[in-house]
Amino acid sequence: MGSCSFDPALVASPFWSQALANFVGSAGGALLGVLAAFWLTRRHDQGRERKEEGDLLLAAERALTDNLELIRQLFDATNDPEGTPTYAMDPGLLDALLPRLVLICRDAELLHELNQFRYQLHHLNRKVDLWFEWEQVRFGPSAARQERRGDLMNSIRESISMLRKSGQDRLPQLFEARLKQLASPTHHVVERTYR
Repeated sequence: MGSCSFDPALVASPFWSQALANFVGSAGGALLGVLAAFWLTRRHDQGRERKEEGDLLLAAERALTDNLELIRQLFDATNDPEGTPTYAMDPGLLDALLPRLVLICRDAELLHELNQFRYQLHHLNRKVDLWFEWEQVRFGPSAARQERRGDLMNSIRESISMLRKSGQDRLPQLFEARLKQLASPTHHVVERTYR
């Protein structure tokens, strides 16, 4: 039986040295190609997410503006002794946008403030529902009824005050700061389409 021996001259032959160089070159090229593909894909996905985030923020900003107008009208109705609202606040768009925004936006302060605004809109809607129901079930004027109506109006005005503070002071600054970050030279530009 013959012995298996290793011949160093065989590895040093031009064929094996060229084969080894080709293998290393191919493997290295493939590795670099895969890494480059991952990098380009990630960069493309980040750009797409930033664009989506900007679009969602602009839609949320528009919903904020629309609700502030409804809040202004509601405040006027609270000062009218015979006024009864026939509309509610509109948190629907914020309800739809917020879950996706939470997944892609990294501004925790903005997300928290926007969620609080959305929650307070729902809370105000319940108070408006109670007001409307209250006005539909009139049992005639009485001092106690007027006092309870006054308490409800004060509660509604307090909610309006909180929403105005958030919607007119805090949220616009947070929207502006985040949109500027998204529109920086290293990111895709986000344009406003209204105002």
